[in-house]
Amino acid sequence: VPAPPAEADSIYFILVDRFANGDATNDQEIDVTDPQAWHGGDLRGVINHLDHIEQMGFRSVWLSPIHNGRNAKFHEWGAYHGYWVHDLESIHPRFGDSATLKELSVALEQRNMRLIVDMVYNHTGFDAPRRTSHPQWYHDTPGIENWADPIERVTHQVHGLPDLAQEHPEVYAYFREQTTQWVKEYGIDGLRIDAVRHMPQSV
Repeated sequence: VPAPPAEADSIYFILVDRFANGDATNDQEIDVTDPQAWHGGDLRGVINHLDHIEQMGFRSVWLSPIHNGRNAKFHEWGAYHGYWVHDLESIHPRFGDSATLKELSVALEQRNMRLIVDMVYNHTGFDAPRRTSHPQWYHDTPGIENWADPIERVTHQVHGLPDLAQEHPEVYAYFREQTTQWVKEYGIDGLRIDAVRHMPQSV
């Protein structure tokens, strides 16, 4: 059997907030002059540029996290990247809504392209509501000091981010349920997991 063409594996990564502002109604406060502020990119902006991405030869689009998460800066650092998630149930309103994500998925399918989404399983944002409502979901540990220590890498905080205990049955069930729902509802073709290096391999 011949190998698939190389372009079948080409992936275009999109940091959604920094890509294209296709819907000004979801901007809230933006400041394109501030590298730590939100710049207004959203799912509509991705849809608007699919023809260009396809013409460049890419066969998959990988989105940075689009789930509901922190909105404000943490000290001087911005939340625009999406990795400070609060939950996996909903889309961050700055990026759009479920109907827009479905539209993006269908548009990619029509082009015989694939949709990959970033799923943050290792941690939540600093102010995620579940830190209060579900404290048992987290490791009660400090930040990683010895990055070569395999135990610290998995059970301690990455740069101070609250570390989720994936070995906890409720946490594992939550990830499984939410991921299954996203794949089924939006026709997601692939997942990029953040961050495998800091998660137990036996779960």
